Amino acid sequence: MSIADNVRQIYRELPEGVRLLAAAKAREPGEILEAVKAGISLIGENYVQEAQKVRDIIGNRVEWHFIGHMQKNKVKKPSISSI
Repeated sequence: MSIADNVRQIYRELPEGVRLLAAAKAREPGEILEAVKAGISLIGENYVQEAQKVRDIIGNRVEWHFIGHMQKNKVKKPSISSI
C-alpha cells in the first residue's frame, strides 16, 4: 500500500472534526510530499535541520509543528515559519 493509499484510508476512518498531524521523522521529502498531495495538511517534525530541508520543497502548503523536546543547542535556530 502506498503512502497516499494509507493517508486516504486513515482519513476515511477519522471521526468528523478530527485533524490528523503526520509525524515526518526520518522520512524523505518525496514521501512527505506524497502524503501532502494525498491530503495531509499538518506536519510534525522532530528536528529543525530536517524541517528546513522539507520546508524548501513543501513550503506553506501545510501547517508546521515541532513535536518532542527541543534541544537546547537548537533553540536559537530560526523558527520554522521563517525558514
